Amino acid sequence: MHLTSSSRFSYIIDKTTIDKTYWKREHARKLKCKDRVHTDYINTTLLYENDNHNHSGNAISIEIRIFEEKIRDRAINSNETTQTVIDNCLTNLSDYAVARFPDVKRNNLHINPFTTHNSPKNKCEVNNGLCDNNATCSHGNTDFGEIICTCKPGYQDVDAEDTVLCVDKCEVNNGLCDNNATCSHGNTDFGEIICTCKPGYENVDTAGNVLCVDICEINNVQCDNNATCSHGDPNFAQIICTCKPGYQDVDAGDTVVCIDQCEVNNGLCDNNATCSH
Repeated sequence: MHLTSSSRFSYIIDKTTIDKTYWKREHARKLKCKDRVHTDYINTTLLYENDNHNHSGNAISIEIRIFEEKIRDRAINSNETTQTVIDNCLTNLSDYAVARFPDVKRNNLHINPFTTHNSPKNKCEVNNGLCDNNATCSHGNTDFGEIICTCKPGYQDVDAEDTVLCVDKCEVNNGLCDNNATCSHGNTDFGEIICTCKPGYENVDTAGNVLCVDICEINNVQCDNNATCSHGDPNFAQIICTCKPGYQDVDAGDTVVCIDQCEVNNGLCDNNATCSH
């Protein structure tokens, strides 16, 4: 950091305290200059100057120093190109200073670390260009300063305005899966949507889509023709076969075989009676 006095001398910081900054002449040791300046800690108020010079100030060198500081400040606080920064800072520079104008390579060293950091091409590297966490940031084809937010695979923009708000596709209309299916993503490809029928339902579509139908509606889930199919509560995947009225389960195992009750011990009628419904 440099300080330039009204007498056109350039100073650098010697030391600082809580309330003061102490300045000494640039190249003080080489020039054997004892001139010193004191300012407040924010360097806005001159508190002391001993004006003890043993040489004359170099106005042109100071002008170039100020020019270089303007370059740095403008590069930090704008998105201008290197040449634009230089051209804007050249305004009001004296012909003598221009004649000693530092070469372009040196000025690029002053500018590039700042313009590279602040130029539009790097906005995507700062907080993802303010895009949603589940979006990628990119630039326009013709306008590199334009920021484009695009939802990542597996996410969908649900904002109706210009903002891009990315939500898991499975949370938007169940990822377009059947109402009786669950939506999930592929293990390696999050953009892949996988629809899986919930327990108690079966996919009956043969065209690549997932259409989930209650298993009890498909061939009575292989329950006996004289039985009804139902589900357990709360386990909907459990299939319960129950003989219809007038029929009796005669299977001793887990299978349900329904026989007309009149055919089982004459429906418990008297041996001399006939059983009917």
